[in-house]
Amino acid sequence: MPEELNFQDMRPWYKKPWGMLVGLFGVLFAGFLTVFLYNFFTIYGAMKASDLGAIKTCDTCLSKTATESGRTDLAKIYAVAAPAMGSAGAKIQVVQFADFACPNSAEEAPIFREMALKYSDRVRFSFRFFPVNEAYPEGPQAALAALCAEEQGQFWKMHDILFAHYDALDKDSLYAYANDAGLDLTAFGSCLETSKYKVRLQKDVADGVAAGVPGTPTFFIDGVKIPGSIPKETLEKAIVGLIAERR
Repeated sequence: MPEELNFQDMRPWYKKPWGMLVGLFGVLFAGFLTVFLYNFFTIYGAMKASDLGAIKTCDTCLSKTATESGRTDLAKIYAVAAPAMGSAGAKIQVVQFADFACPNSAEEAPIFREMALKYSDRVRFSFRFFPVNEAYPEGPQAALAALCAEEQGQFWKMHDILFAHYDALDKDSLYAYANDAGLDLTAFGSCLETSKYKVRLQKDVADGVAAGVPGTPTFFIDGVKIPGSIPKETLEKAIVGLIAERR
């Protein structure tokens, strides 16, 4: 009886039809997993870089349990010389780093002012200068103009005017705004032209960099850093919550 022939396929599994099919599915799955993980960590990183994303979706934003970690030492961001509203001994400190030429800072300005006027009996609201964005070259000069206005006791009036005209901060406009604020233009001009407060402005910027300010506006609410604009309702809810905790 003739010997029975053996037709067993001796090729490696990955060269067999079923092996090639498995390999194809494996490549597709690996590609899908790579894209998924990339998108996941990109979104996670963006949210981590800006705590605002978490705040917008958190009903207990800035509650005690949510903010016990990641606080910034107030000594690094609080300055006695900074323009402020509220008692220096207030239990709650809200510090804002902003740029008069930044549209996001300008959008946030009336919210910050409203909260300061409403809660300054229990919260101290401080303004610090951070004009470092190359996209807004007129920011430093506007900051110096605000400091020159502060010299005459009109910082907040100038603050409101500058933010209302954040897109028109050339030198001629600054003089016009100083006039609108009722400043002594001779004293203002001398202050501005000599960059009298340049060192103080540099100190604000240095403090912001040391505290990790990524851009403007950036808030430190009771030491918790929050980059980016904050909706009025969210900011007020956070402040009210902190006031209730400090009773």
